[in-house]
Amino acid sequence: MRGTYVRRVCAGLIGSAVGLVCVLGPAGSGAESVEAPAAAVAAPPTQPPIQIAFLWHMPQPIYFPYESAPQTAQRGAYSFDLFRVHGDRSGPYASWPIDAVQSALSTPHGGAQVSFSGSLIENLDAFESAGWGFHGWKSRWRESNHWKTAKGNPRLDLVGFGYHHPLLPLLDDEAARRQIGMHKGTYAAAWNAPGVPNRPYSKGFFPPENAFASWMIPALRAEGVEWALVDNIHFQRACEAYPWTSNGGLVPPNRADQRNPNPGDWTQLRDLWAPTKVSAGWSFRPHYVRYVDPASGQESKIVAVPTARYMGNEDGRGGFGALQYDKVMSQIASANTDPAHPLLIVLHHDGDNYGGGADSYYHANWQRMLSWLSQNGQRFELTTIQDYLDRFPVASDDVIHVEPGSWSGADNGDAEFKKWLGDANATTGYSPDVNSWASMVAATNRVKTAGSLAPQSNEQASAWRYLLNGFASDYWYWDGTEIWDSNPTRAANLATEQADKLLGGVSAEQVPPQVFLPQREPYNPGAYEFGRQPKPAAFKVWTLAYDTAGLRRVTLRYRIDADGKNSPSDDHNETYAGGAGVGAWRDLAMQVDALPASQTRPAPRHQAPRYSATVPAHPGSLLDYYVEAEDNLGNVQRSPILSVYVGSAGAPVSVSPAAPAADERVTITTRKPGVVRWGVDGWQAPPSGARPAGSATVAGVVETRLQGPDAQGRYSATLGPFLGASVQALDFVVRNDDGTWENRGGLDYRVAIAPMPTRITPARPAWNQRVRIESSQPGAVRWGIDGWKSPPAWLRPAGSVDAGGVAETPLQPTPQGTYALELGPFAGPAYVERIEFAIRLNSGAWDTQGGRDYKVEVQPRELWWTPLRNGQVQVFSRAGGTLRFGVDGWQGAKDLPLRGPDASGLYLGAINAPGASVVDFALRRPDGTWDNNGGQDYHVR
Repeated sequence: MRGTYVRRVCAGLIGSAVGLVCVLGPAGSGAESVEAPAAAVAAPPTQPPIQIAFLWHMPQPIYFPYESAPQTAQRGAYSFDLFRVHGDRSGPYASWPIDAVQSALSTPHGGAQVSFSGSLIENLDAFESAGWGFHGWKSRWRESNHWKTAKGNPRLDLVGFGYHHPLLPLLDDEAARRQIGMHKGTYAAAWNAPGVPNRPYSKGFFPPENAFASWMIPALRAEGVEWALVDNIHFQRACEAYPWTSNGGLVPPNRADQRNPNPGDWTQLRDLWAPTKVSAGWSFRPHYVRYVDPASGQESKIVAVPTARYMGNEDGRGGFGALQYDKVMSQIASANTDPAHPLLIVLHHDGDNYGGGADSYYHANWQRMLSWLSQNGQRFELTTIQDYLDRFPVASDDVIHVEPGSWSGADNGDAEFKKWLGDANATTGYSPDVNSWASMVAATNRVKTAGSLAPQSNEQASAWRYLLNGFASDYWYWDGTEIWDSNPTRAANLATEQADKLLGGVSAEQVPPQVFLPQREPYNPGAYEFGRQPKPAAFKVWTLAYDTAGLRRVTLRYRIDADGKNSPSDDHNETYAGGAGVGAWRDLAMQVDALPASQTRPAPRHQAPRYSATVPAHPGSLLDYYVEAEDNLGNVQRSPILSVYVGSAGAPVSVSPAAPAADERVTITTRKPGVVRWGVDGWQAPPSGARPAGSATVAGVVETRLQGPDAQGRYSATLGPFLGASVQALDFVVRNDDGTWENRGGLDYRVAIAPMPTRITPARPAWNQRVRIESSQPGAVRWGIDGWKSPPAWLRPAGSVDAGGVAETPLQPTPQGTYALELGPFAGPAYVERIEFAIRLNSGAWDTQGGRDYKVEVQPRELWWTPLRNGQVQVFSRAGGTLRFGVDGWQGAKDLPLRGPDASGLYLGAINAPGASVVDFALRRPDGTWDNNGGQDYHVR
């Protein structure tokens, strides 16, 4: 028979019977289908329901340090009615969230998380005591102490928080722990009472403003926190190949933070405000995040629970209906393939503002949501976060990196926390935010020093009470309005009034200087932010530093990473001691960079000077840096270590990729014509396969002419790949045609060449695709499916053999000098959800991805059908929607809504077409998009 046979597989369900139809036909023969014998097939795998959780945030500050709320309201300190600000929110503060959770008591795991600032509790208690309403406002919260989930956890989890709503990434550990400790005390007094079960402090924590950075972890863990909520855009931006767009309102992430592998599941959400793509699976699952103490090397870990940036923002507009739950959440359902870690969508927002604080949110719309859940229990489930973590614990080795930042409501939550560190006025040089931090840094050192002299004194207790109030992030939020800008200085002055009573003429103390978290400008040196011009590669680092004894020196220390990448296999970048992966520290003396006079009323009693230094350009390099300050008594304070990747945009020479693997080509770009003189591993002769055509040997190394100019006037040469030899580094200089040299100031350029990793393409194949496994070394792939089960015969390539209950298939050599194997497609008599494999190398070693084995998730098919029999075609879908169908060339086209979902989460449509030879159809999904077979439509005989 002429032609090549192409095998297509369809699976369908008829009632409870399951049948397989294999469609065969020679390519180009014109045959539409030939029925194969019926065979039993496995039913579609049962995916765990997507888990949905809520975080409702209840914030209010102390409006005037340190008055009670009724006092401030009575004297009209603000242009608005302060009592009404609280009174209009009496529903969210006293009963509505409890109503919502109570209506979900019939669900096994349903509930919600609520974060109350300590200052809000203080305000409501003050109004209650003054007879201004809120009588018995805590009673219903205490009533909820009785309500437990199926796992024995609180239905209404009043999660941990910082008492005064502080921006914790900008506080030191002691201030952070005191904020949490103060909140713990108020928590116990507020929610526990005689006659109700005791409510222990939550294991979870909502950082104020959802602002998180890894250096917070030691303080959180020391206070008993086991998990913290982190906006999931900061998971995503910390990944390689993050699909950045300026529409998100954030500058591109700095490459120093992009340490996580590309998850390969980027999805553009529709039907809501979502200006950037999201990682549909990986960023909707909790992971551990770690911090290494730079002095001791001790590791601290915490579970980072991702909050859904765009869905949470939309839910805050009014809940169910404002956020189209089914339409939007279904768009990530295809990534819900791990029964041990189902997707978790945490909808987080203020619980007292806008639509998220309305009666309809907690009542009518919430009831509609519960009704929707009851009809879609196979697809979605309401849960508390603690129940989720108890049921689906995070693997101990599932550790990721997250970028610092906060939630979208705070100027999109950038990694620099600009909402609380606003840039100075271009004309006056004044920044109310920096001015406030200068007051707080000085006050903190004076309060700590006073505490070292009289730790149990009343003055010390009062000083800390006032100081902690001054950290309220609300005070930094509305620059230039009302009296907000003066509140931090007002609190700092109250604190130092008390502390200074204890300091007197002290001449000996052991408290080190207070050093504010170092800041840099630009954020992306040598690379792009907004605009078409790259930022300079040199960057300025500034801090605020203060000590009661005066400062002897403030030093900026930086070092250059050896290969431009923070290796996950060691902590050399994380510790002051470093290691082989980093260079020696280089010191720069920081100079006083005078701040403009404070514009606050009152004026500050004390302020920390600003110090700055400029790091010279090191294009194409990863740098670590920190600030060290020494006071006049010899006490030393060191800041956390920060890292920055300095790009090479605009530099005379750039290299792409900056951290290549052996199977990648390296492009060197310059702005002048000339030649690249290059070698490998200390200027040895490079392998012949890495040399471009036309290269010449000069003095034992190679010269390759730069090609160009291109449209931008640039010249470039592409070298490599470096397979077939153990090349570890590329060394080069550029000899320009005008006789000058680009040689990095005499240091030469060196680009680390990493071993070729095992490559999997595509990272997450569809059910009808092949997946390619490629290695730099010969060997065989030992593999199984769905938990290391034996692969079926139809999926095994030729040459496969049985090996310990699974399969082993040899890698085949490729023209590129690598070794590869293709598996799939995964359309056969059984559903395949996952491929697991390791590589047994011919050398006798194993490639097991560091002992974790490789796992390849297979995207499930969305649509399948039965053949045309007795005038009927059964069509099944995971997404639902409406079938548009016709017969024999789209005659009599009609719409048919799919029914479901059934118990397995599938939607069904039965097309009746008596007398038809061919049924033509396409599917319009619930979100309005079409599955039309890539524009070809579906045609079933």
